[in-house]
Amino acid sequence: MKRLAALMICAAATLVPACGHAPTQSELVTGVGTVVGRQAECSSWYLQADSGTLYETPDLPAEFRVMNLRVHFAIRERNDLASVCMRGAMAQVISMKRL
Repeated sequence: MKRLAALMICAAATLVPACGHAPTQSELVTGVGTVVGRQAECSSWYLQADSGTLYETPDLPAEFRVMNLRVHFAIRERNDLASVCMRGAMAQVISMKRL
């Protein structure tokens, strides 16, 4: 019973910070990265930032849907969205430019 209570407390402490979070202007992320294509199990496109962070970009404009394309980007993390792929943080593309 004590283990179950401890497990419930840990689960609540992990999940509560994500509840009700809406993106703000301060969460704009800019940088350089590489567009990574879809995988067999997922139909989304990804942006691998040079910092090492992987972002899922479901609204990636068609002209940037090119494997291994190097880009300069401005994105906004979208913690209010979810994905079945769960490979990277969800992100909305604000602007993007080919390098």
